Amino acid sequence: TLLVLGGFYLFIFSIGSFENLSPTAVAILILIAAFAFQPIRNWLQEQLDRHVFYRDQYDYRRTLIEFARELSAETDLNRMLGLVADRLIRTLGISHIAFFLVDESDGHVSLRLADNVRDRKGRIIEPGYPLDLSFLQNMDDKSHLFFERTRHLPDSRVMEYRPSVRESIAELDLTYYFPCKARGRTIAFFGVSRLDRGDFLTSDDLELLFTLSGYVGIAIENARLYHSLRLKATEYERLKEYNENIVESINVGILAADLDGRVESWNSSMETITGVPRSRAGGRRLA
Repeated sequence: TLLVLGGFYLFIFSIGSFENLSPTAVAILILIAAFAFQPIRNWLQEQLDRHVFYRDQYDYRRTLIEFARELSAETDLNRMLGLVADRLIRTLGISHIAFFLVDESDGHVSLRLADNVRDRKGRIIEPGYPLDLSFLQNMDDKSHLFFERTRHLPDSRVMEYRPSVRESIAELDLTYYFPCKARGRTIAFFGVSRLDRGDFLTSDDLELLFTLSGYVGIAIENARLYHSLRLKATEYERLKEYNENIVESINVGILAADLDGRVESWNSSMETITGVPRSRAGGRRLA
């Protein structure tokens, strides 16, 4: 503020005495001061924050984006969400954060992970806690939801919802909610609180979280696909073992061969009938 005022008065003194200016010139100067003061002040504040006061924090935010690009390599969903929560709390200085997943079958939203989230009685909120999260399903194409006051004297936006939703918003005490999208679909949400000192997030913070939400959405989708693939592989191995046990227990000689006529399977009854052990038959042509 002092820098802006100093520059403004320096400009006035450079063009002559203020008393000698015409009323039109004075009006123009007042308009310039009114419209230019806040943008210039904000720009100076950002530069001071970036290079003087919060230089380390700004550097850490750059590493946060780099970290987000590497999220897809983490295949364990809970571990991945825990890493995101830890980074955001340390980077932005928020007090708590929560992640909510959308069920692919019915679109139901449920709490998956909460970090330092406590209800109004001080109890830790964990998955399974009774919450009405239907307000997240109606976000449409909004970039985020913002609730100025969630517990004491809730704002008008909170009061628009039914009592069960208002109760859930108050219990979570999260100020911002962001959708996480992958392949054009919203597959999850995450909510963050105010800063530890009670301030709201800045526009830079919101832009950072909006960018991060896209990476988180892709990482969640990848983790889900990997989990599904692993379940199918486990199911396949179990089915294969089950079939092999059936084939092995039958008293009839059974073999399996590929299209080139090479033996792939040779049960114990075939060993008895032919006198050729399985280890010797495997991989050889039937001829």
